[in-house]
Amino acid sequence: MTKGYVKAVICKYDVKRLKDSIKVGDKLIYRTIFKDILDERVSISVMEQVKVVKKFDNLVQVKYTKRSDTWPLKTMKYEEILFQRKGLDW
Repeated sequence: MTKGYVKAVICKYDVKRLKDSIKVGDKLIYRTIFKDILDERVSISVMEQVKVVKKFDNLVQVKYTKRSDTWPLKTMKYEEILFQRKGLDW
């Protein structure tokens, strides 16, 4: 019996369709989670807009749109993007 938590189901077909639909230059949202310095139990999430730079088999390479080019490239899994598009917690 679950206590109010239901795990979302992701099908391989959904991930495959998402891989085909994402193109270089698409804009996504990248979420970074920081721990609070004073209280380690509290986490702060920061969401920033990113742009797809390169596609791979199991992930996408992205870069920040508002920051300078000196910031490193980040990666996102297709599952994260799928959760984001469905409006679920990822």
